[in-house]
Amino acid sequence: MSKARIVIIALAVAASLALTGCSSFSRAVINQVAELSGTSDEQGVFSDAGNTDFYELTEGMCVLDDLNLDTRLLSFTTDDCAEPHTAEVYAVFDIADLGAVYPGDDAVDDAAWTGCETRFAGYIASDYESSALDIMYWVPDDGSFAVDDHSVICMAYTYFPGTLTASVKGSGQ
Repeated sequence: MSKARIVIIALAVAASLALTGCSSFSRAVINQVAELSGTSDEQGVFSDAGNTDFYELTEGMCVLDDLNLDTRLLSFTTDDCAEPHTAEVYAVFDIADLGAVYPGDDAVDDAAWTGCETRFAGYIASDYESSALDIMYWVPDDGSFAVDDHSVICMAYTYFPGTLTASVKGSGQ
C-alpha cells in the first residue's frame, strides 16, 4: 500500500486574511491573541489540554483536531499524548535557506517533504517507508515569506482508521 502525501499549506495566514479582509496579517498579531495553556514535560511530550496557536506548535505536542485538507485552523486543540489524539508534532524547522523571496509552491513543498521525512526516523525510531505512521505537514506561503516566516510543521498520524493513544516518540511504529 502506498502512503499518501498530505500537504496543508500555511492555512493560518490565508484563513486570517480571508476572515479579516486585511491585505497583510502579521504573525505577531496572531501570537498576541494566542493563549498557550500547556507545557512540555522532561521527555518533550506535551501535557495539559488547551488551545495552541498555529505558530506555537512545538515538537511533542499532540493534536486532537480533525486534520484534513478542508481544515482551516488558526489554533489547535492539544492534549497529553497519553490521551487519544489525531496527530503528534515531531518536528518544526525553518526553510529560510530557500531565500527571502517566496520560491514557489513546488520548491517549498519539496523542501518541506525532504525535511519532514529526514526528521521522521530521529523522532519515531523507525524509517518512514517501514512505519505504520504517515506524515502531514504545513508549509509557509508567500504571505508567510513576506513577514520572514519560513517555518514548516511536521506531524505524524496513523492513516488507518482510529486515533493514536500514546506518544509516537521513540515508539518504532
